[in-house]
Amino acid sequence: MNEKILVALDVESRDRALALADSLRGSVGGFKIGSRLFTAEGPSMVRALTERGDRVFLDLKFHDIPNTVATAVAAAVQLGVWMVNVHAGGGTAMMRAAREAAEEAAARAGTKPPLLIAVTVLTSMTQASLRETGVVIDLRDHVLRLAELAREAGLDGVVAQQANYRRSGFALAYRNIRYRGVRGPDAPLDARVVPLSRFPFSEVAKYDRAFFPEARDAFLRCWIAQPGARAMAVEKHGAIAGYGVIRPSGHGFKVGPLFADDASCAEALFHALAMRTPAGTAIFLDVPEPNTAGVTLAERHGMSPVFETARMYAGVAPKLPLAKLFGVTTFELG
Repeated sequence: MNEKILVALDVESRDRALALADSLRGSVGGFKIGSRLFTAEGPSMVRALTERGDRVFLDLKFHDIPNTVATAVAAAVQLGVWMVNVHAGGGTAMMRAAREAAEEAAARAGTKPPLLIAVTVLTSMTQASLRETGVVIDLRDHVLRLAELAREAGLDGVVAQQANYRRSGFALAYRNIRYRGVRGPDAPLDARVVPLSRFPFSEVAKYDRAFFPEARDAFLRCWIAQPGARAMAVEKHGAIAGYGVIRPSGHGFKVGPLFADDASCAEALFHALAMRTPAGTAIFLDVPEPNTAGVTLAERHGMSPVFETARMYAGVAPKLPLAKLFGVTTFELG
């Protein structure tokens, strides 16, 4: 089964949709229901699939006042959808209302909230058509601004715009994959792992510098000391052989960065960071796909992919030690 493929059930009737789903079930990761089928067949179409255990992406791009969108998202949760989207053009308040409604409805139902993503700019839109609506800034800048609003609202992602970026001169370098798992039972820690504060900040910044195109000392000082975060390092012959940070997030804890000289150091760090959270807590790790040891680490801890981003650059991509980059700091910063 290819879980990364969702098939659009862009047909006119329930019978055709179910026949298509039945023919593909077990070969694909789920199905997308858009405006055409939902308008024709209604919520019962969604239930027919979710009750069969299918992952359903409800692609209706909700865009209305915050309360209306919140009630629509709550209704989608009750249908058992795996993912639902809103239009980022509705603004931060609308998207936050959607996020809160998804979490509250899932809590009432005793289920996991669906992935909530945002559409930024429809692929049919051009610079000229945007200008007709009063948007005069560059299309790419508008997309990035809406994506930032979605991030601030706590959404899980935005719809891919790789084709638009390629037309603007960007090229795909690699993918970052978000893994989700659950903190396991207590277990002994590796003696090499120590609090990051044991090292002078200058040594931490020097180690970090290899993993980012530019120095980010001011950011790093704040990042490792942010409220609720824990920062740990692997010590080898009195020097840093890796460091990581775990921080609270909207749905558990996120590990990032996770930089290490080798897989053994990364494993020791990840385990130590995870042990700083309550048992049963959700933990997320964003792994660059080229780091196969990082992917193996995530899978060894029972983590599963839940989201991904494309790392794209205009011009020459920076040379980063991806073999030592087991977890990015954030999707926004790398």
